[in-house]
Amino acid sequence: MSITKAPIFKIVRTEDPSFTFTIDNISKEYVTALRRTLLTKHSAFAVYAVDIYENTSNTIDEILTDHLKNVPFLSENKQDFPDCGTCNHDINSSTKVENETICNKCSLSCFVINVKHPKDAADETRIVTQLDIVENHLSSSLSDSFTEKVVEVESCGIKPWIFPSFPLPITTLYRGQQCHVRLWLTRRQAFHHKMFNPVDKVIARQNGAKITVRPSKQKDWSDYEKSEFVSKACPKKVFDIEDIVGSDKMTQTQIKVSRPQDCNLCMQCIHYSDVILKKPDTIIVETRPRNWYMEIKHHETMSAETIMKNTFKIIKEDVLDLMQHTKNPIIMPV
Repeated sequence: MSITKAPIFKIVRTEDPSFTFTIDNISKEYVTALRRTLLTKHSAFAVYAVDIYENTSNTIDEILTDHLKNVPFLSENKQDFPDCGTCNHDINSSTKVENETICNKCSLSCFVINVKHPKDAADETRIVTQLDIVENHLSSSLSDSFTEKVVEVESCGIKPWIFPSFPLPITTLYRGQQCHVRLWLTRRQAFHHKMFNPVDKVIARQNGAKITVRPSKQKDWSDYEKSEFVSKACPKKVFDIEDIVGSDKMTQTQIKVSRPQDCNLCMQCIHYSDVILKKPDTIIVETRPRNWYMEIKHHETMSAETIMKNTFKIIKEDVLDLMQHTKNPIIMPV
């Protein structure tokens, strides 16, 4: 019986809001499952409904609601709401307060914006940003009968994530204008709506190249040939030139492989060295079909480590569920 080796994950680059890693000893089917899980199975908190009590700004209610739904919220290690049999997590259903259709089992209302720009203010305008979103678990604007249905918690532990460069603008108030809204948050899986997914984009491609530049063959290359090779041989700019100090204390230039994960196996480097420069057997490219390269772009509402841990947990649960359902299948005769 053959023993399947465990996949080997190696972090290549981490630059917020993205991270890159390679996976060795893994099949194409598993990569497909990994990518699908990253794009559809994660969950995060997001604004899915907005109650507008007062909006005298120049931004109409529909545009204001869209701006608020784009505000990301930190979702690290926060509780998931259980499956709800009342509303079936239908985020497209009516959620107006006066109709009392917001579900108290899977919704969380603990944030409000209440900003008024005074008529005698020195500045003509006041920009409302995500910094104006404050915690307020109970509001006097709600009726007593409806307030009892609001999920009451001492501290929800959730907060808007602030962009490093600048806070996300929501609307602009002129003198005498006011913006008073309540935000309804819930946590769903990404297949309900993309706003619930902490992962924005997943790029997966086969990292099937093991590139070797033979040092013994480079001795016959001139510095000009090395420079021409690096600039023209590879469309993905996989190669670079580095200076090394030889045994004779003399500095020499050498071609090195800097970005092997960018290789798409076009084999132009071999053609350039063997045919154009007449330097055969210098570049060796070996294919590795079970080695993959993945780049994941996320919204920083969840760390890269948490995203990957949750991904493997979800895949494991799906596999166990599949094994349970296929353990004793019933095949009906035709």
